Amino acid sequence: MSQHDCKNLRKLRGEWPFSLDLLARSIKADNRGQILRFFISVLEKVGNTHEQFLLGSRAINTVDPENVEVILSTHFKGKNAQSFL
Repeated sequence: MSQHDCKNLRKLRGEWPFSLDLLARSIKADNRGQILRFFISVLEKVGNTHEQFLLGSRAINTVDPENVEVILSTHFKGKNAQSFL
């Protein structure tokens, strides 16, 4: 990470195994029409760029404009880069 001047990521982890509680909370929020509010609360808790572990998989999530620009400019090239746009 130091070669790119990256900072350590804050981690989003649930209380239940495989973070199933986070999945359940997001589904409940979506059913109530409050999914955006749910995701904003996550960002307020862990920051605009964070590492998430869900169902045994690791993901890095960002809404930081500088990070999004770098990701888009590299066309998602990198080790295990995946896009769900």
